Amino acid sequence: MAVSWALNQKNSGDVDEKIFAPSIALMNRLRYTSKFLLLGLAVSIVILILLYSVVTTLNRNIDVANNELIGVQILKPLNRSAQHLQQHRGMSAGLLGGNEAMKDKRSAKEKEAADALQQTETTLIPVLRESAPGRKFVPIGKRCVVQG
Repeated sequence: MAVSWALNQKNSGDVDEKIFAPSIALMNRLRYTSKFLLLGLAVSIVILILLYSVVTTLNRNIDVANNELIGVQILKPLNRSAQHLQQHRGMSAGLLGGNEAMKDKRSAKEKEAADALQQTETTLIPVLRESAPGRKFVPIGKRCVVQG
């Protein structure tokens, strides 16, 4: 067993010598300052590659965060519109149920819902406004306000 291990070590040493022979020959020809400069250059290249990787990852994360901020700004008026529409629907149900005191409140809420829908429509970014859900939301909300 020990003999085969020794043979394997000798064979692997031959392979290592063949692989590293050009670099060993180059290093043997260089002076110490040139050797250190060459090694410093190699380390600098590795560090630059790693820094580039970190910077691109951070830029990608910043882009995602900016898109999330845009989404939050869009959600505020969208949620406000949904809230006003729900309140308008509740007041309409009360009015249909026979509560005449809800008529004035419902009219005021109808104006608030229409204003909120207008604000939502102006806030939507063009890409979202042209998408299928964006094209459906505002007309559905306006129909809910008008029809009660």
